[in-house]
Amino acid sequence: MDQFGNFRCRGNCGKTYKTKQGRNRHERQIHPDLPTSSSEEMTTENEQKDYKRNYHTARLTFGLFIMLFTDAVKEGDPRRLLHSIKIALLFLFTYGRVKYAHVVLFFLAKFYAILSPGMAFELIHNRFFNALGKTGVNMPLDLRMAHLNKLLKTALKQLGDRKFWCTIVLANVSESAAQRITRALTALEHLIANVDNDCLLAS
Repeated sequence: MDQFGNFRCRGNCGKTYKTKQGRNRHERQIHPDLPTSSSEEMTTENEQKDYKRNYHTARLTFGLFIMLFTDAVKEGDPRRLLHSIKIALLFLFTYGRVKYAHVVLFFLAKFYAILSPGMAFELIHNRFFNALGKTGVNMPLDLRMAHLNKLLKTALKQLGDRKFWCTIVLANVSESAAQRITRALTALEHLIANVDNDCLLAS
């Protein structure tokens, strides 16, 4: 291998290749008199054909990455979360998830180049929510919004005053009623949590 990380032809023809397999294929076609592949190359080929080992290695690697990502969110560590997002960009691009990779790349572009330092600080620190005020119990902000949306939909369904063919007719739903319920969501959530605690229900 030369100083640029390319594999040189061992037949002294001056050609270089980015991968060892490409160099070996060239040597077999152009320089058939060279010695056959070494035991190290044979071991590498056998490892590549070990599909069960490769599958479990990839699964373990991806699982550890998910654990790293989840722990960064729970601990509320924006620096580690930013490093995890960079790793996620490489994963997504490598496995052909181009649309998701584009979204992650745009997020990094906003953080490093588009937004002002203050807004970039808010962007990376506004990724989690802590309802209990304790360490290690943060949740993703989008999950928090999903919980609020579910509570809002449940409250809006209670405005239905009659049923028609097993379907609740939401005759009382209006924009003003929806806004009133939305402003009361936080208090409603605290009320439900207090009732659950009094009834010794798991949250």
